[in-house]
Amino acid sequence: GEAQDCLSRGFETIVAVDAARLLVRANFNDYYLNAADPLCEGAQWFGARLAHESEGPGACKGDPVRIVDTRSGLPIGRCALGVFYRLAPKAAE
Repeated sequence: GEAQDCLSRGFETIVAVDAARLLVRANFNDYYLNAADPLCEGAQWFGARLAHESEGPGACKGDPVRIVDTRSGLPIGRCALGVFYRLAPKAAE
């Protein structure tokens, strides 16, 4: 899909595909690939959770993301959201 700097509302979850790419879910079933900038080093490790830090219901390029160790609850890194690319829904088989 076309690049977007912001998602206006419905931001729900964020998971790491790898250090450079984040999968974002919004509005129940809309999925976006986000190009993290800078890289989210350590985000793809087992036991890491991503916490979006922003005011309001949306998400924008440049918003900070905290990487947290789920076992200890301690932050292990930081990165930021990049541009969003909407993923096409999977066709029914």
